[in-house]
Amino acid sequence: MHGELRTYDLNETEHRHDSFHQIIIPLEGRLQLDVEGREGEVCDSTTGVVPCGARHSFSSRDENSFVVLDVPASGEENDLLSRLQGYAFLPANDELRALQNYARSKLHRTVDRKWMEQWERLYLTSLCEVSCTDDTGSSIRRIGKVIDYIENNYTRVLRNRELAEIANLSEAAFYNAFRKVTGQTPQQRIVELKLQRARNMLARGHRSSEISAALNFADQSAFGRAFKKAFNETPGQFSKRNTKAE
Repeated sequence: MHGELRTYDLNETEHRHDSFHQIIIPLEGRLQLDVEGREGEVCDSTTGVVPCGARHSFSSRDENSFVVLDVPASGEENDLLSRLQGYAFLPANDELRALQNYARSKLHRTVDRKWMEQWERLYLTSLCEVSCTDDTGSSIRRIGKVIDYIENNYTRVLRNRELAEIANLSEAAFYNAFRKVTGQTPQQRIVELKLQRARNMLARGHRSSEISAALNFADQSAFGRAFKKAFNETPGQFSKRNTKAE
């Protein structure tokens, strides 16, 4: 296993690793991570898991810093990682947050490689224990079902009550569990998927009025405001820039 301190640019091209898994541990900032179509945020409360062979991409708008563990797809660490199978995002408990804070205090200066290896091993072991906790594992599985449902139905109006029923949780418990696992609210997740689809539609020449209707925004103005907030440009500006780039 090898770990190093990394930062990420605005967009990282989709790629895969065929000989190792990756664990992305947040120290500063937020990272948007897409693992085989499952999208979420790696932040102070969530660790990212990229299985060996999984296609994935990153993007970040913040100053950021992460410890990235490359874990060989064979050997003792791989046996540990088998416990994380099926998870792309895991919530950080108090122990993991304490380890992240300790790393922040140490990694601003040169550290002993032996210390780093001990810290990596301890974090990985603690992360696997989180995934095996009955309450946490159950929560992740429930929210995973909802994420899959959202990704197949985000173009229509989805209410938290409907999503909570899929998770078999009360609306309040669902909302809290979703935020803990993904780092987003359910509606933030839905809007993010809609806006990603909107960019693709704009690039193919669709008009804002068509996109607003197709993706069930309240109206064209609501679509424009959401797009501007997310990407710091209007749909029209994006279309013009994309046309020029072609």
